[in-house]
Amino acid sequence: MKYLILILCLTIQAHANLIVFGNQTVNITGDMDIGYLVTKDNSIANLYNLTDKWAVVALMASDNSTVNLYVDSYVLSNSGGRYGTGYVYGNWANSVPFRIELGNGFGGEPDWDTASHLRLIVPEPATVLMLSMLILFRSKDV
Repeated sequence: MKYLILILCLTIQAHANLIVFGNQTVNITGDMDIGYLVTKDNSIANLYNLTDKWAVVALMASDNSTVNLYVDSYVLSNSGGRYGTGYVYGNWANSVPFRIELGNGFGGEPDWDTASHLRLIVPEPATVLMLSMLILFRSKDV
């Protein structure tokens, strides 16, 4: 419940930054506008069914964190992009296109290797339907 409130607050800001740390989990879906998503300290970020190509502009991850992207298709590059450290693009599971730049920390910190923290998950159609129904039912409880 506290994550839902946090996410709703972020939707009214233009390109808000989200930092997830300390063994926390955050689920990001729908109409979001995040400039930088940073995960560290064993945290987990789940991104699925976003509705904008640039919903998350840049991603940085380290310290045993995991970023799960639920996608229909993707291309991952470990070089190039805005920061020279790679990018991922494709379609979310709801067929909306996306592109996320991969950054490797602030000020070139050497222990950030964002690409190694990504889990690109292509769910089967039944899983997509189940996730969509779960989101629908949870949104009615709020």
